[in-house]
Amino acid sequence: KTDNYRPMEDAHSPFVSLLQDPGQCCSSGVYVRGGIPLESAESAEGRTYETRQRYTLCRCGLSQNKPFCDASHVSARWIDGLTEESKD
Repeated sequence: KTDNYRPMEDAHSPFVSLLQDPGQCCSSGVYVRGGIPLESAESAEGRTYETRQRYTLCRCGLSQNKPFCDASHVSARWIDGLTEESKD
């Protein structure tokens, strides 16, 4: 037991946002913050991940570290079709 315990990350208010990466001309992951629990539904029993204050989830389907984003969307130039730029 230690009396000097400090959380590694500051607490944030819960927030979820779809990210775009205009510098790379592509869409990005899902940004999650605020200690929102993450449970994978890929198996019947599900997998519960360590609750974090922030993480980014893959939404292009190409990450080698699913469910987390590993920036594979950049090399694939993945576009989600939700932005004005993708309608050109």
